[in-house]
Formats: sequence, C-alpha cells, structure tokens
Amino acid sequence: MRRGDGPARVSFGGAVRLPMVAVALIVGILDLLAGCAFDISHVERVPTTFQPAVADGSGWTLPHEQSIGVGSGFATTLRRDTRWHLVGHIPQGDVYKTSDQIVTVEASGRRYNPRSS
Repeated sequence: MRRGDGPARVSFGGAVRLPMVAVALIVGILDLLAGCAFDISHVERVPTTFQPAVADGSGWTLPHEQSIGVGSGFATTLRRDTRWHLVGHIPQGDVYKTSDQIVTVEASGRRYNPRSS
C-alpha cells in the first residue's frame, strides 16, 4: 500500500471492498451472536436419589401426541403410540423410558439428550 491510498481495505472476490475496521467490527458482532452472550432460560441440574424399579416388562402406550415442558420455556413433543416402561423412582416421582423416540430437553437454544449422559 502506498501513502495516500486511504485506509486498508479487504476485497471479497473483487466485488465488495470494505475497510479493515468494518470487517473487524462485523466479525466481532457475529462472534458475539454465535457465542450466545446471554441466557434466555436456565435449567439447574440438581443431584437426586434414584431407586431402580423391578423390571417386570409392564408398561403403557401413549395414546396421543403430547407436548410437554420441564420449566425451561421450551417444549418437546412425545409421539403418539410410543411405549413407556417404569425404570425407577426419584423423590419427585416415577421415572419412565422409551425406546421408540429420542427425547431431548432444550434450554437457551441448547439441547440435552439424557441418553448421551
């Protein structure tokens, strides 16, 4: 760059030429947005006591689609005709599982799959 050419510029395929300061500002804003600088919702994980249930093969089938929430502000849908089995108990109630669908819990745009933990 020669003296008097003006501020440094970045060219994108020869079509758009932006000053370096503008490029740095745009990259900074995109980085901030991608990093989710704030929580929309927060779900606190709390330890609990799990008591396994006796595996007797019994269960029930959900007769219709059901949308549920866990207090995070985001709902998840349980599909119709999924089979559920009692697997245990915690102080808050009974614990069921299904092999017919993957159930996720979402908070702040992040999904948590209980199967992966």
